[in-house]
Amino acid sequence: KRLIFVAEEMVGLKVTELINSNAAIALNYGMFKRKDFVDKPKTMLIYDMGASRSTCSVVEIKVDEKSKDPVATVLGVAWDRSLGGIQFDLRIQKLLKERFEEKNPSLAPVTKPRALAKLQLEAQRVRHILSANTETLARIENLTGDDVDLKVPVTRAEIEELSADLIARTMAPIEKAIAMAGVSKEIVNEILLFGGLTRTPKIK
Repeated sequence: KRLIFVAEEMVGLKVTELINSNAAIALNYGMFKRKDFVDKPKTMLIYDMGASRSTCSVVEIKVDEKSKDPVATVLGVAWDRSLGGIQFDLRIQKLLKERFEEKNPSLAPVTKPRALAKLQLEAQRVRHILSANTETLARIENLTGDDVDLKVPVTRAEIEELSADLIARTMAPIEKAIAMAGVSKEIVNEILLFGGLTRTPKIK
């Protein structure tokens, strides 16, 4: 928040209100898609799954009769503060580490921060690739400084099995947000997905 206020002072603006990201998404949708709900309100479910957390909001969007401007009302919101891309990447990182050590038993276990950082970066790359492909090859040159490369195949099915408990948690914010909103699933007209993890087929 402090950074926001510093930014407003720099450009000569005055912040009157702060809104969360899902409310901002709903307002943005309302500004550019108002013809979709000009005749009657629309109830939307917005699911945002990013690097470190997941958030779900149930939002009603309608056109104000007087101003004719879109109005977004958040009916329910829920989140999982520890469910995001980082958790998935750590699972993949561990898998790559174990496979490298299995292939190279004569080398010391991978513990150096630089090597672990390389594994973390490659784990993220592998996750991105497997969002669009069913298999890929993880590659890291000279992982531990012993002139030995990491080169192991990884499949989407393996990652889904490895992360089954994380994937199961993705529904909880949705159920809680709907319960808070006091509405039935049937009245939700549309679902908006945001955040890199929502591109993961199993989660989608």
